[in-house]
Amino acid sequence: MTIAKTRKRDNIRSAMKAQLTSSSGKIRIGTLIILIVIGMSVYTGFQLVPYWISASEMDDFLVEEARTGQMATDDTLRQAVIHKASEMGIELSDRDIEINRSPKELSISTGWQLDYNFFGVYTHTFFFTPHATTYYQ
Repeated sequence: MTIAKTRKRDNIRSAMKAQLTSSSGKIRIGTLIILIVIGMSVYTGFQLVPYWISASEMDDFLVEEARTGQMATDDTLRQAVIHKASEMGIELSDRDIEINRSPKELSISTGWQLDYNFFGVYTHTFFFTPHATTYYQ
């Protein structure tokens, strides 16, 4: 390797190190705060994403039930939704499921909430309301 390439590489490394550290070699407080915020965001994302995936799966299930449930009774549909929810770790009761019928339409909806505690400092309530409507001819 030539001397010029070595110096250039060393200059780049020095510049990158200078951006992250002060002259004494310690990480700057701003960089540390940014890294902590990014870490907390990633952690929270990994904690919450499964709940949104469950809501999406329930939405898909309701669409399928509405599409094929024209001949099923309301109680049968309710029990199928409750069973699917329990498989997914969601607690639903008969009151949490709304079924509306007409000669040309079937609508199924449900909902639940999740109280999530952010690092013991802040609690937020997330509401999930999957629903499906199918129109028949």
